[in-house]
Amino acid sequence: KKFSIQLPTTDDQRLNAITNSIRARLNESLSLEDTAKRAGMSVRSLTRLFQAKLHITYIQYLKMLRIIKAMELINDTDLNMTEIAYEVGYSSIAAFSNNFHQLTNMRPTEFKQK
Repeated sequence: KKFSIQLPTTDDQRLNAITNSIRARLNESLSLEDTAKRAGMSVRSLTRLFQAKLHITYIQYLKMLRIIKAMELINDTDLNMTEIAYEVGYSSIAAFSNNFHQLTNMRPTEFKQK
């Protein structure tokens, strides 16, 4: 059974520049405040931009992006779950596993066995 998560997209160039920047720094701690500052926006404006263009919050987007990247790493590399968790920006294997489960209804180890 193939599993897919669809990340929302937009034609908004400003938001695409922001999401590309997030993608490039996925293994870093990416707070809403830091991302807004990098984009030269207020937190409120960035929050509104995500809601208006992608219909999800910044945190939801970041979680989805991290889990999708983790799924790719699980499928395409021999990294262990701890390495994958750190690679996609989690400092806690438990938080990684819980977020993975929230989005996919399975644990990363279960996904690897599929």
